[in-house]
Amino acid sequence: MLESCEWDQFEHYKKFMETRKIPVYIVVGLGGDDKNPNSLYILPLKDVKDPTLYPNSFLPYSKHPQHNFFWKNGKLI
Repeated sequence: MLESCEWDQFEHYKKFMETRKIPVYIVVGLGGDDKNPNSLYILPLKDVKDPTLYPNSFLPYSKHPQHNFFWKNGKLI
């Protein structure tokens, strides 16, 4: 289990996303250190229903930690 933020901050992020009409992501790095995590997950906030994250909720959003990611054609790649 991972507490990504407090409820009030989570609601603030959601409101920001809706008001600005832009995608917002939660980036989670596990293991290793902050500049070189062993595992990396990039979760679209629109898919997150609760600031408490369980492994089954973020595993589908796995990215290779040594590969770059970027915004292209309205998607995070």
